[in-house]
Amino acid sequence: MFRSFVVCNVIFLLIIVFLKPSSSVDLSPDRKKLYHDIVSGRGLYYGFTKLRELNGTNFKTVVFGDEKHKLWLVEFYNSWCGHCHRFAPTWKTLALNAYEWRDAVGIGAVDCANDGNNQLCRDMEVMYYPMIKLFPPNSEITFLGEDFPKGTVDEMLRNATLKLKIHYNTQQVPTHPNLKLVTESDVNSLWSDVPSESAFLVLVFESENSTAGSELALDLSRTKEVQVRLISHNNAHLSNTFGVGKGSNRVVILERGSKHTALPVDEHTRVNLNNIVRQFLVDRGVDIPPKLLPVEMIPTEDINIGDVMSVMQQEDEIKKKLHTTALSTIVFQLDLEGAIRYSLKNEVPLHKNITGNQLVALKNYMKILIHYFPFGLQGKEFLRKLNERALEGKNEVSGKDFRQSFLQVEEEYKPFLPKQGWIGCRGSSLQYRGYPCSLWTMFHTLTVHEEARNGNSTEKQPEVLSAMEGYIKNFFTCSECAGHFTEMAKTIRGNVSTHRDSVIWLWQAHNSVNKRLAGDATEDPEHKKIQFPSAEACPTCRAADNSWNKTEVLNFLKNMYMNVVYLQEEDLSTTTTTTAAPPTTELKYNKNLRNEMFGEEQGYRHQGLGDNAKRTLWGFNIFDISICVVLYVCSAAILILVCIKFVFKRSYRKKPYIHDILSKV
Repeated sequence: MFRSFVVCNVIFLLIIVFLKPSSSVDLSPDRKKLYHDIVSGRGLYYGFTKLRELNGTNFKTVVFGDEKHKLWLVEFYNSWCGHCHRFAPTWKTLALNAYEWRDAVGIGAVDCANDGNNQLCRDMEVMYYPMIKLFPPNSEITFLGEDFPKGTVDEMLRNATLKLKIHYNTQQVPTHPNLKLVTESDVNSLWSDVPSESAFLVLVFESENSTAGSELALDLSRTKEVQVRLISHNNAHLSNTFGVGKGSNRVVILERGSKHTALPVDEHTRVNLNNIVRQFLVDRGVDIPPKLLPVEMIPTEDINIGDVMSVMQQEDEIKKKLHTTALSTIVFQLDLEGAIRYSLKNEVPLHKNITGNQLVALKNYMKILIHYFPFGLQGKEFLRKLNERALEGKNEVSGKDFRQSFLQVEEEYKPFLPKQGWIGCRGSSLQYRGYPCSLWTMFHTLTVHEEARNGNSTEKQPEVLSAMEGYIKNFFTCSECAGHFTEMAKTIRGNVSTHRDSVIWLWQAHNSVNKRLAGDATEDPEHKKIQFPSAEACPTCRAADNSWNKTEVLNFLKNMYMNVVYLQEEDLSTTTTTTAAPPTTELKYNKNLRNEMFGEEQGYRHQGLGDNAKRTLWGFNIFDISICVVLYVCSAAILILVCIKFVFKRSYRKKPYIHDILSKV
């Protein structure tokens, strides 16, 4: 029995270790954002604009209403499902590859873990995750969708194209490209249905079961100067007319009122056809949409429930502080991104020409952002690409060109949170705090991340403070502030030799500024400038004589600036008050935070997608169920051990001896 007790305890310990959350500091920026999106009910595709996020409110309007002319591929998933996480990069890549098809094909996703979508997922008979359903153009509102097989991106695109071709042959849709095989043999008839603004007609000779030509037609469907027609490779007359051998795959491009050009195709694939035709058209001045860059995805390992719980707990604590002024010790990613975006988009471009020391300062600023700004993979790539396009190898840069490069790369990589604004740096009115506050926050964050990466290493000298000095001196638009900081920065050389020193120096400098500006007309009356951190925020940071304990201050700053929070304005109330009672919006936030509810769906508007399903009223959430699972596993383990004990006990037989028999006579 004792052994059974020990085994049970071991099982419990293993479960506890398995669910133990890691520190949120250890999570990468991408994973922090992902977990925030999960617990706030945003799902796996929030901010990814190349697909349509569908839900219980807009599903009917989009798929069966305003955009019913499209063929829809919709992924129904659960944001807590590990397999869904592994599949998400594939679905994003599919959406990127089909983005130019958006007049004919819609790519969507529904998070069935979100309260507002539970009823929709039941009505659509979603039996597993992830489940892909195909909705042909003009589907009836009662149609539950056709199961669509998962596969590689190329396989799914081919299958979708085949479905679209079949539909086009029976019911043509004006907004779709022509996907029928041309049977005419007269060259002039090929131009009969081509719009007048189209100067080029691309003929793709291919077999009936090929989809490469159809995919090319979809790829170019938004380029008005070009039309694509599909020709059977057995069309003898047209093959002879254009010098294309019967049964071969070729591309012929006709120019209106002019010559034709036959282009050989080594391998009849979408990629090859695209490369050949695009190059031909670009050489003739046709404006072809650029190929979309592949999105670098975060690692696709399963979610860690313990880490999700840690993020949820952290955000719950912040939520409690929301209706007070106690947000000064919290670093919001939204504020950090606001600082970097405003500085690069607005302040730097104010300079007509950037040369000499200014250019050196800008390059150093970009360097520390690339190395230490807490961006995910897309954000890091955005900074590297901006640096490459705007600054590398240049001795002079115009502010106008820099801004243009910023806007182009921003559009390509979409590195920022969708809705910009301030949270921790929001002032009581518009003239207070905002960008200057966020700039301080960003540079504090950079010094702490520099220290975290390099530690006590003496091989790499501190570089954040010198880059900060260069930026403030040359680009910060408050000249008086820049002058004061430049004067303070003269003390860096004699006081900063390690990365730890950088963190402490900037903290001291900021407190010096706060002391000078306390009571100034620029001070926000609801956010007084104090010597930070306060005794309430960090009781151990001060000694008994009220002097600073710098070791404790360093630990406090590292913990604060490494724990970046991904809450956004829409997660929080729009006002900060001193009242303790949470308003209705807070209650709504609290419910959204635990988005895997199995109860009444209040956010779903029934849309006639079938009979009302019976709803459970248990009100269980994902963590209630997790506890049940843990208890179930433990109970099962105990029962198994008890059974084993009884089996061994019954199998034991005492060995008979002759005196036992005689004694019974």
